[in-house]
Order: sequence, then structure tokens, then C-alpha cells
Amino acid sequence: MHTNVEKSKVAKAIGEEYKNWGHKDCIFIDAPTGSGKTTFILEILLPFLCHKNEKLLYLVNRRILKKQLEDTILNLPYEQRRAIRVELYQTVETRICNIEFDENKREYISKGYIGVEKFAEYDCVVCDECHYFITDSNYNTNTICSYRWVQDTFENKLSIFMSATINEIQSYIEKNNVCGNNDLHTLCYNIRCSDKYDLLLHSKHEYLKKEIKLYKIDRDYDYIDVKIIQSRTDIVDIVTEERDKWLIFVDKIKFGKELRNAIKKKFLKLGEGDKNIDSKVIMISSGYKHDKEGKEEVDRIIQSCAQSSQVLIATSVLDNGVNIKDIELRNIIVIADTKTTFIQMLGRKREDTQRLQLYIYKYNKNHFCKRRKQIERRKKIADVYLDNIENKIRNLCKLDYTESWSDDINRDYANKFEEEWIKNQSKKIMHDIATNNKKYNDIRSIFNFYDGTLYLNLLAFQNIENLSIYYNKCLLYSCDAADD
Repeated sequence: MHTNVEKSKVAKAIGEEYKNWGHKDCIFIDAPTGSGKTTFILEILLPFLCHKNEKLLYLVNRRILKKQLEDTILNLPYEQRRAIRVELYQTVETRICNIEFDENKREYISKGYIGVEKFAEYDCVVCDECHYFITDSNYNTNTICSYRWVQDTFENKLSIFMSATINEIQSYIEKNNVCGNNDLHTLCYNIRCSDKYDLLLHSKHEYLKKEIKLYKIDRDYDYIDVKIIQSRTDIVDIVTEERDKWLIFVDKIKFGKELRNAIKKKFLKLGEGDKNIDSKVIMISSGYKHDKEGKEEVDRIIQSCAQSSQVLIATSVLDNGVNIKDIELRNIIVIADTKTTFIQMLGRKREDTQRLQLYIYKYNKNHFCKRRKQIERRKKIADVYLDNIENKIRNLCKLDYTESWSDDINRDYANKFEEEWIKNQSKKIMHDIATNNKKYNDIRSIFNFYDGTLYLNLLAFQNIENLSIYYNKCLLYSCDAADD
């Protein structure tokens, strides 16, 4: 154990400071894959917490990563095994959003935090791959539920956020880490109830919810040689010309399946034995559990940190937490149009003593135009939604009977008004979907459905803001050469 700890870059960066971390501390560990984030938690922090008779909740975003961690924990001493629990963010979300029939009230109600009250027993939470909260929010809008639960439940407990791509969620947490003694904001969308108290909030009455500490490890990509792929049709020839192992990350399941069939067909044409061709080219996607070859390959990767297939094609299901230390894997192709996804995919292959050949697919200008158009449409929906409620709340605050928003009665009134407005807008949005005034996929990408009502997921909105800026920058440097 001590050998691994000594090699951990994260452990060196933190040193002995973890011993002084308090229950009001929020720790950010910004470190590339393979730098020892998990090693530090399991081999240094966990024994320390265990010695203090404290327990640790470890949250992750992929089932594959959860299984890998649970297998590692099985080798720990009994006292440490019982002091840690690994759970999926999605499990927390499902339990919070779960709807049950209340016999007394004779109606269906959401369980809310009651569904995860056992998780609240822990003294420390580790949010691994925490970029999940924002980057996954546009196709899983329940991320706001697990995020808020972590913030509320561990407000006075040690919170640790770890990722190789932490910047966006770190900025969001820091932005919302300030509050005042007089809470003059609405509960759901944090709308300021009165401009009259701005000076008050930004003076001596303002304080930090958590004490933030950052530990950062710099990235080093000197071991990588980079080549650009201009067309997806070139991939088959590139892959079949080499006899080393390949890991190919694709952006769409459909394309992944087409690519697998095309590579298999080319291998057969080149005289590569047809008996083993299915195990030679394997694809892993979100439905891998229902695919025998895919499931077996995932199990092998978890157990041996190596792929058995010569060519492994994967979607983002494999982009977090999986460690591939296979010395025979010398080539990676990444098809991803965001920085976070790209870095996570590249990080699956651990650095070794040999050079790695990285092939990057270059999207064309048309691709980024389509992405920007989609993002701008969704951003407009969110902008109008938030502008309307903010104007309503501010107009309400101007009335005589709401002059002092430091009073609990008036704050409660504003919160009830906000909740009623949300429910009315939820009905309007569902009507717009039914009458084709709004696209279902646009609404689904930014609104969370909870207890029969649609709520704008502020994390999804933040991600759209980030993507809008990012795609605009991409358009400045893109060209029309690549296909899409």
C-alpha cells in the first residue's frame, strides 16, 4: 500500500493537509487520469476517517466504475470496508424522484430526500467524476436532484469533488457558495427578492457556505503523437493496416455498429480468420449488459485493466473511471466534439513507457453550426422562462406589503408565488409540446420532471451557456474539409 501511496501525485500534492480538513471544507481535486485520486481516497483518507470512527460515501457516474471500485474495496480490511459505501448518482436521483401512492392522502407523491435518508448517515462525501453534474445534465436532467442533495445533506460535512475535467462544476459551486444572514432569494431559482438589500448582502452580512480548497495536478501529454482524421470513411483503412490493439471512441451508437461491421468485413477480405472475427472487433455501448461479448469484454477490462479484442469500439459509457493499462494498446481514435468528453476518453488509456498514437476526428463547420443552432434554441427557451419569473418576482417585491423582505412572512409569500408560477408554466410547456409549439427533445434537455411538474434544471442551463460559448469558438477555427 505504501508503494502506491508514494507514487500518487495527488497524495504528494495534498501531503498531510487532509488531517486538518474540517466539516465545513469543500475540497476540489483537479487531476488528470492516472494521477492517484482514487488511490488517495482509499489508501490514505479512508483509513484516517475510519480511525476517527467516521464513514465515507463515494458517488460515481458509471456502473462500470462502481463495479471496479467495489472490487478494489473487497481487498481492504474489514473496518475500512464497512466505513465506505459506493453508490451511483443515478441511484440517488431515482430514489429522490420516486413516486409512491400515499394511502392516507390517496394520491401519488414523491419521496424526496426520504428516499435517500440512509445515505445522509455518512460523515464525508466524495463526488468522483463530478463533471457529471453539468456535462450529463442535458440528457439526464435529474442531475440537479443529486447535486442539490449533496449540497444540502453535506452542507456541514466534508465534501470532496474530483475530476480530470473539474473547471465547469467548480466554477458553478464557487459562484453559489456565498450567502447572507438575511436570505432574500427564492428557494427554487435563487431570484433576488429586493435590490434594496444588495449592499447589505455584499458587506459584513455576507459569508461563505463552505471553505474551498483546491489541489491541482498539471497534465502532461508529451508521450502522445497526434494525427488528424479528415473523414470517418478513412477509419476502416487506418485501423486494418495496423496489427496493434485499437480503442475507438464514437459519438453515436449507430455509427459504432456500422464501423464494427465495416472493420470486420475488411479483416475478412484481408484473410483474417473468420472463426474469431466477432471477438476480434467488439463494441461496447450503454446496452452492453444485454450483449454477451460486450459484457464479457467489460468484465475483462475491470479485472485485468486490458482489452482482449484487437479493436474495441466504445461510446461514452466507457469514458469515465475505467483504467486500461494494456501495453499492447498503442492506438486511440477519439470522435468527440467537446473538450470534457475528449479528455475523459483519452484518459482511459493509462500512460506507460511507450508512445501512444492518438487519432483525432476533425468535425466540419456544418457540424458546429448544427450544434450551435440547437443550443441557441434551447438557451432561448430557458432565457424566456427565467426572465418571466424574475420579472414577476421583482414586480411582486415592489408592492407595499412586501417592503421588508427580511421578514419570514414575505419570503414565504415569494416562495409560494414562485412555486405556483412554476406549476402554471409547467402546464403551458406541456401544452406547447402537445401542439408542436416546442420540440419535446428541447424541453427534455433542460427541464427536470419532478412530482408531476417541470422544473428548469439550472445545471443544464449552465451547460448550455458553456456549450454556446464553446461552439462559437469552434466555428472560428473549423473548416469545411471533414465529412459529418
